[in-house]
Amino acid sequence: YKTSYHISKKSKHATKIANKAIENGCDVIVAIGGDGTVNEIATVAIKNNIPLGIIPIGSGNGLGNYLKIPQDIAESINIINKYKVKFIDVGYINDYLFVNVAGVGFDAEVAKAYSKLSIRGFAGYFHSTVLNYIPYKSKKYKIRFNNQVIARKALLISFANSGQYGYNTSIAPEAEIDDGLIDMCIMDKVPPFLVPFVVSQFFTKTIDHTPYHESYKISEAFVYLNSEPVIHVDGEPIKLPDKILHVRAVPQALQVICP
Repeated sequence: YKTSYHISKKSKHATKIANKAIENGCDVIVAIGGDGTVNEIATVAIKNNIPLGIIPIGSGNGLGNYLKIPQDIAESINIINKYKVKFIDVGYINDYLFVNVAGVGFDAEVAKAYSKLSIRGFAGYFHSTVLNYIPYKSKKYKIRFNNQVIARKALLISFANSGQYGYNTSIAPEAEIDDGLIDMCIMDKVPPFLVPFVVSQFFTKTIDHTPYHESYKISEAFVYLNSEPVIHVDGEPIKLPDKILHVRAVPQALQVICP
């Protein structure tokens, strides 16, 4: 088979490259990077109903970790060559696709701060989190889902398609990527003296055991806010002009090559 590779140079460039590859008749598109790169290329793969391969060499690699795709390049290429295709769900928050996790609140603010740093990887996310946690004020949300309406003052609301948050942490340990549902996770702000303990629960995948966390499985939800929010989709921050978020799951929408 014939292969070619191209390097994306800015946001949304990977989508343009993938569209060009489709025009040239490609049968498989491979995303080499993290969740943001996967997101850009997945949009094209879904639209054209072709499989997506992943070589996870980004920062958090949430989707790659969840699908057990190794970060070793040779091993991940070997998986692509074996060509075992799995159909997975995706989500949308308003018109924005997410394949792993989207959210509003503190984690979106961290993504925004991280995007402005020269420090990359875990160190950059850690720096952004520590710097912004104390001054961040929890926001009020009204949420309509599953024939009920709830009101919460929350640190963040995450919409998890997979059980991975990135860096082998988990905001939704019970999430499954092919169940046709999104795990909506609501986090209260944790008192500073408890933060180290609660952070450790992200790594041990027991965050759902803390009283500061609640979750619901949804196919669709509407979130009503008091102001235009910053959201993140797969770690990429986006400023929205809307005060209503419409979140929905689309079952079995993306073909992914994985073990």
